[in-house]
Amino acid sequence: MNRIVWTETAVALHLARKLALMWRVHRSQHFAERMARTYRLSVDALPRFDGIYIAQAEYGDAARGEIGSVLRRLWVVDDAGLRPAADGPRDFATRGLFYVAPVLKFFGEGDLVTLGERWGPDIGGRWIGRVAVCVDRLHFIGLRTSWTRSPADRPQRP
Repeated sequence: MNRIVWTETAVALHLARKLALMWRVHRSQHFAERMARTYRLSVDALPRFDGIYIAQAEYGDAARGEIGSVLRRLWVVDDAGLRPAADGPRDFATRGLFYVAPVLKFFGEGDLVTLGERWGPDIGGRWIGRVAVCVDRLHFIGLRTSWTRSPADRPQRP
């Protein structure tokens, strides 16, 4: 049996593949349910993303849920699959509440990981947890919410 050697690069690629699953999820009712559960956001029509960018940050503080803005690696996922990207979205155009190309980021230190997502200008959050290796797979364990932001957080005008 071949065992995977979990180098930092292999871990990053595996995490990117896990996050890339959101490409398929965003087209399902599960995405609307996740938006309702996580962001208290009612999604009447599922978003149409041009792609989802997945970024590994160069620096941050995984224990505090901080992810830096300098990228170590960048991928994009769309109907063509997951692949390295030379650069991220040039602008943050929106289609409804959502970015045309949202960004999912992660930063890891040892077995600690912070995951971040920005689905739109007012829709995003961070989670802190651990990455555990189980034979040939990585699993997120003990994920807890660091913070979320959604349109539901804005004060309502009278």
